[in-house]
Amino acid sequence: MDQVLHVFGVMIEQNRRDVELARVFVKEMAFVSGDRQGVNEVMTGFYKRMTTLIERAQEHGEITHEVSPVVLAHNLFALCFSRLLVWLGWGAASPEASQPSLRQMIETQLLGLRKTTKAIPLRRGRTPQTQKQRAF
Repeated sequence: MDQVLHVFGVMIEQNRRDVELARVFVKEMAFVSGDRQGVNEVMTGFYKRMTTLIERAQEHGEITHEVSPVVLAHNLFALCFSRLLVWLGWGAASPEASQPSLRQMIETQLLGLRKTTKAIPLRRGRTPQTQKQRAF
């Protein structure tokens, strides 16, 4: 969890440095063929590194081996990308101001993938964080 949030935190900080360039990147993500191969190369490298991070977590027993590291890498990026869209495209003040937060979304994704705990169904109105605190 912390490693994933660190990776996305670095990405968000980079985007803060040049918001207009970040908007261009987000727009180009949907169309990575043709003369936009640079975006494809960046994403291919990202998915490889994220897949390696997930495989290490599986080796350490932090995530079940039943999950495809490649698919999980794509799912996690999709969560981060949706936060970027809200921030850059829809006018949210900051990525942290978006609700649910990126942390909450990633916690929900990873909660059911833990090897050492069972997934706890969320009750209406509870965030993954409050549900987790109550369960432990």
